[in-house]
Formats: sequence, C-alpha cells, structure tokens
Amino acid sequence: MNLNADEKVMIENIFGTVTNQRVVFNEPSGREELSLKDVYSVSFSRKNNRIQAVIFFIFSICILLGLIFFEGGVNVFDKNMIVIQIVAVIIIIVFFLLAIFHFWGYYVININEAGDDRIMIKVKLLKSKKGREFSEAIEEQVYEINY
Repeated sequence: MNLNADEKVMIENIFGTVTNQRVVFNEPSGREELSLKDVYSVSFSRKNNRIQAVIFFIFSICILLGLIFFEGGVNVFDKNMIVIQIVAVIIIIVFFLLAIFHFWGYYVININEAGDDRIMIKVKLLKSKKGREFSEAIEEQVYEINY
C-alpha cells in the first residue's frame, strides 16, 4: 500500500489497514480501498439465527427420542442395528453442534458509505477482538474527519 505524505497508519491487521484518510480491506480476491470521507457510520455487531438453532435442536431431540424409544421387531444388538445406532448418534451430535453455532452466531462489521452502499465483513469468533479493533479504528477516524 502506497501512503501519501500526510497519511498515517492507525491500525493494520488481518482485516485490512486503516489510515487517517482511507480504509483498505483485505479480501480473498485482492485489496479494496474506501475513502473515509465517504463513510458515515460503522458498527460491530453479533448476528445469529435463532430460528435455525431451534430447528436443529428440535431435530436432534426428535432423533434422540426416536433412538431411545425405538421398539422395532428386530434384535437391538444386531450388527446392522448397531451401525444404525452409531450413525444416529453422530447425526444427533452434528445437529446439536449446528444448533449451538447458529445460536451463538458470528460478528459482522457494517460500514455504511455515501450512496447507501453497505459493506459487511464477516468476523469469525476467534478473531472478534481484532475485528472490534478494526471497527473502532474506522469509527474513530470517521469521527475525526466529520467533526
């Protein structure tokens, strides 16, 4: 990134670089620049999907109850039945973990710029501290430019 003579880097991390004049986003396809004069609001918030979490939780409970109360006419200790039970337990665990992940959610950085365009950056939970720092640096620079 080439800096102008009066440009200072405020923060640089995995999400990009914030200077006192612009924001440079690191994207999988390359880098994207945005002038801070065009940004009018920044937010760092958690998004989750509780409806999907409840659906996955209900599926896991239904499969668990079906496994517990299964009273088929076959021997429960039959080799084929054991394989079906193991697969059912794996499916229960996967659905339960999906329910937890959808309930917990993820963070996003929303950047609103002039012209009503919105840039949304998804932040993984393990990188939420760096995402919050990046968001706060942008917000601080926007405030300094506008006020």
